[in-house]
Amino acid sequence: MRIAVMFMQTTRLVPWKFNPLFEQYSLQDAVKKASELEEERAVWSQLPLLTEIYARGWKGWQDMPGADLVGDLIKWWEEDRKANLSKPWYPTPSSCDLVWKGEMSKEEYAEVVLRRFCNVEAGQAGGSMGVANAYLLPNRDVRELALWWIYDEQTHQEMDKILNLACYQDETRLLKTAFEFTQKLSKVPETTVTKENLKMMSRFQVQRDGPPLLIGCLMLSEIINPWTNQMAQPALKKHYDFSNDSLAFVNVHTFADYFHIRLGQYMLAKFAVTKELKELCRAFFINTFMVQNERAEELYKELLTGKYKVKLTQDDSYLQ
Repeated sequence: MRIAVMFMQTTRLVPWKFNPLFEQYSLQDAVKKASELEEERAVWSQLPLLTEIYARGWKGWQDMPGADLVGDLIKWWEEDRKANLSKPWYPTPSSCDLVWKGEMSKEEYAEVVLRRFCNVEAGQAGGSMGVANAYLLPNRDVRELALWWIYDEQTHQEMDKILNLACYQDETRLLKTAFEFTQKLSKVPETTVTKENLKMMSRFQVQRDGPPLLIGCLMLSEIINPWTNQMAQPALKKHYDFSNDSLAFVNVHTFADYFHIRLGQYMLAKFAVTKELKELCRAFFINTFMVQNERAEELYKELLTGKYKVKLTQDDSYLQ
């Protein structure tokens, strides 16, 4: 009861302008109207570059020197999605066939979103270090867009916390588990990131130790999020009886990442122009999805056998 009351008090303070749209309109119309608000927010940011990229129908990346890389990565993801779409564990534990059909229990879903919250928290830490590294380099565009992105991710982190509290998570356990996960990932010694060794690294370490341009790969990897959350949102309302306010994290990811994808397209197409950078970005982008797929399948099998527990590994840092 105490946690339920705490959650009710928290939701009254939810300031996100987009969220009521998902209560007032159909999902399709809410996504459209929320996207219009996102375009407006870019204008009010007073960042000319952001206004340009967020403009409706923007495809400026296609005329940039690294456009071939971006096109190849998008094509790779589309083929990976097509190959795995029929598999019950795809694409992520928090949005897969078990959730869409309501076959995952609410207790199991609570453990799934706790795991995701830990990843989001660790991602904020690693991403913030990547942004700090960007400020030590002369490229203003990279640091400007990376900082905007990490700010957005911070607000999403708070939304995910609200969803976890709606699952009757103990807040102390939630924050402690996430903090310990981030601490564990941070204790790995610093090293130079290469296309060969990044496969053995957590996403946190790649962001911390790699070139800041790799943040663009993470932005582009959010290409998976709009459709997965558009699938999950009605299922979470129908099968799990979540309120609209508790689903702010899911609602925002039905549309916001359409714009984050553009940030990644711009960064990679404009600045990943050398052979070495292209190979590194390609390896990181592909590895992000390969590890996510492997971990999602492992967790699915654990759920089927009733052995699922929150035992976090560095591979969990790749789960969307």
